[in-house]
Amino acid sequence: MYIYSFVRAIVYQHITVCLERTQERITWLLKLEDKPFSLNIHYLADYKSNFLAHYKGSREQHENMDLIRSIDAYNAPSPSPPPPMFSATTAAPPPKAAISFFQPSVKNALASLAAIGLPGVKAEDLPKLLPPDQMEPALVIMADVRAYFQGAFFFFLPISVVCLLGLSFSGV
Repeated sequence: MYIYSFVRAIVYQHITVCLERTQERITWLLKLEDKPFSLNIHYLADYKSNFLAHYKGSREQHENMDLIRSIDAYNAPSPSPPPPMFSATTAAPPPKAAISFFQPSVKNALASLAAIGLPGVKAEDLPKLLPPDQMEPALVIMADVRAYFQGAFFFFLPISVVCLLGLSFSGV
């Protein structure tokens, strides 16, 4: 029974010392990591703009499918034959009647834009004239989060890592 009490006191004392060191280290890390720092913000901005464009394009394809199909048909050099099988994710190509109907409409829209002083507008620029997506704030958040995690391993080098490396090389 005496050995049990002795071992228990030693273990308790060791746990108390470890707890105090851990609390000190966590407090130190929280102070260091208060404000993240990076010299690579331009990478984050590039990733964000790329993902935002991707998410907007995906939404536009599903929200304005007829417009996107007609623009694709207008830009296509010649109609391609339909694929032999369609999957759930592959949309059927527009019927030839829709292509012939939209081609003059797209030409008229581009000509009208040029007539009011907007020359050089291409058919693929027409979706930009649509009203803003009501889900735009959510798309921006999605792009922010995705961009951060895409490059988090080199965007924000934790200051604690720099400090710990400095301490390890200084022999402390």
